[in-house]
Amino acid sequence: LLSLVLLFCFSFAYFLLHRAAAPFPTDGPYAVHLNRRVFHTLAVYCEWALTPYNFWPSNILLHRRAFLWIAGIALLFFSATELARRRWVVLFCGAWFLITLAPMLPLPDHLTDYYLTIPLIGFSIASALAIDRAWHTGWLARLFAVLLVAAFLRVMHISTGDYILIG
Repeated sequence: LLSLVLLFCFSFAYFLLHRAAAPFPTDGPYAVHLNRRVFHTLAVYCEWALTPYNFWPSNILLHRRAFLWIAGIALLFFSATELARRRWVVLFCGAWFLITLAPMLPLPDHLTDYYLTIPLIGFSIASALAIDRAWHTGWLARLFAVLLVAAFLRVMHISTGDYILIG
């Protein structure tokens, strides 16, 4: 524990030295904005977590919105039922997503899809857990999970033109 305190002191000293030599930018894409724009940035990244932002043809925008609403509500419903049953792993998944994405949220002018690479691990764990729970719940939940996965694969097929997943 003592070595961690020493490491923290060195890190803090480096931070202070770095800020003195290179202050935060006040304009441009790396300008930090700690205001309500943080929530809009979070919403954009949550949307991109479910669907790719740069592959969508304009003629299927309605399908994208429908998929976002259905998948988002399904994930929220799953999280709520897991919390009601005192299964806390969904909190870990949500915390993983938010904590790893947090450094990017104050940069609303620098939205980049590759910032989602690490946060999507938490989202993927929650999605896989939801599919597993649905598979073992009953035929209706199993059918919904299969349809949702098929819709996701279809959305990815339309947006990327990748004929490997769905021919």
